[in-house]
Amino acid sequence: MRCGCTGQCRSSTRPASGGLVHNARIEVEPGYQVPFARTVGEGAALPVSAVGLITAPEQADRILVDRSADAIMLAREVLRNPTWPLLAAHVLGDDVPWPKQVPAWPPTPSLKPSSTEHPGIRRKTMRFPPI
Repeated sequence: MRCGCTGQCRSSTRPASGGLVHNARIEVEPGYQVPFARTVGEGAALPVSAVGLITAPEQADRILVDRSADAIMLAREVLRNPTWPLLAAHVLGDDVPWPKQVPAWPPTPSLKPSSTEHPGIRRKTMRFPPI
């Protein structure tokens, strides 16, 4: 498999088993798609990324150090924890600055109703039924 470019290609591929064959037995375990990435990466001229239950910083680091993939794609883990990349950097000993918190806009100095509100309008608290 070759992309046919002159080596300046910035494309990559994300190999996965797909699970499209109804009788295929795919053992789902941490990093279960990584062997596919390694196999494709060894035979292709493109960088490959690894997917498939990559949830621990040490696991992601090992995949990259072992050259099983050129990049890690995180999906569900980052949906569960959007700060995962920062936490992973911390766990792995990198000194990464945490971003500054974005202030609320417009800034509200007080949560009390302003004096310009109409005195005849009362705010109602919405109560939702329990789930």
